[in-house]
Amino acid sequence: MPEKRRSQKKGRMQGPTFTRRGWGFLAASCAGLLLGIVLKEAPVVQLALFCLFALAAAWVISCFNLQRLRITRNTPKSVYTGHDFTVELQIHNDARLLPAFAIEVHDQMLHFADKDLLLSSVPPGNFCKIEARTRIIRRGYVISEPCSIKSSFPFGLFVASRQDIASVRTRVYPDPETPRALKMMSEVEFMDGEMGYRPARDWTGELRGMRDFQPGDALKAIHWPASARSRHLVVRECDLPVAEKISIVFHSYFAPGQLVQAEAFEHSMKLLAGLLYYCQRRNAPLDLTTSFLDWKTFEIPDPQRLDPALALLAGAKQRLEESPDTLVRRLKALRGHHPLYILGDAGLDGWFQEIPALSRRVICLDNAGLRIRRPPLDFKRVRRIRAAAPITYGMQK
Repeated sequence: MPEKRRSQKKGRMQGPTFTRRGWGFLAASCAGLLLGIVLKEAPVVQLALFCLFALAAAWVISCFNLQRLRITRNTPKSVYTGHDFTVELQIHNDARLLPAFAIEVHDQMLHFADKDLLLSSVPPGNFCKIEARTRIIRRGYVISEPCSIKSSFPFGLFVASRQDIASVRTRVYPDPETPRALKMMSEVEFMDGEMGYRPARDWTGELRGMRDFQPGDALKAIHWPASARSRHLVVRECDLPVAEKISIVFHSYFAPGQLVQAEAFEHSMKLLAGLLYYCQRRNAPLDLTTSFLDWKTFEIPDPQRLDPALALLAGAKQRLEESPDTLVRRLKALRGHHPLYILGDAGLDGWFQEIPALSRRVICLDNAGLRIRRPPLDFKRVRRIRAAAPITYGMQK
């Protein structure tokens, strides 16, 4: 739902000032008055005086035309960079008797082609609503944007204007971008050797659906009655494995000699947002540890509610690390054996070798690539599993 905000303070009135038409009308009136006096033509003098009186009346009307107008702007609470959204402007006329005419609205928040909007009239005690599409290309927090109104009513003789600061308070999240390497990684590669994963459904549980057999599918997944009816192999498709928990670590460590690029951090925020959504599809609790938050760990117990985490990314500022010691210390302090994603805005070649050996699978990412560091094999754990497994003997024909 859009958030409605009222302008906090009306801007200072500017004008009314003469337009070119107003200056011409004034010059013609003065010339007619002077000519009528010289020629002693009473009708010409009366017409000139009437024009000057009309000019004075137009100045008074122009003063009160914008006096009681008020602007409110309705915007979404949160948007993504580069994505279009709707801005609703409301022009309120708080006057009890007099309507406002010929109102030109100039909103800095709108596109260049849509900045200037025109209202023919605003009734007294009522408002007019204008909707326009726009976008914001930089992440962050938009607190206020200037919005000006002006009018040349009546007759275009004078122009009066006022600039108000309308509150916005919109959070601009980075546009989520899933790392390309993760898109190319298949589910089998992702699950290969994974620790801390448990199957959400077994073959006898609730199924997602049926599909045709493909090379590499397990034979126990074949649904024989459905295969017999369709006369081709059909397999059960179960829910994807669900992680017990996923940890994400972001850092800005640049090895000596690595080039620091400002746009790399902005791209990393997009990748980090995309990584959050990528992990959201695993439907597992998350925790986020970042260098720009002083290495504090932010818990995300419900992966379907990522707004608090995205709000942190909206206001993130790059904090360069001169040494990998803090990163290594934080990695060793993370508990558990669940998957760990490490994302950096520097190239993998500069910091991958600094990642210590951990008892979990570590997926390292940067703006271009991906590398996986698997945990060392625990032979004692393998022997315990083999000792606990039942031994079955088959009869050989």
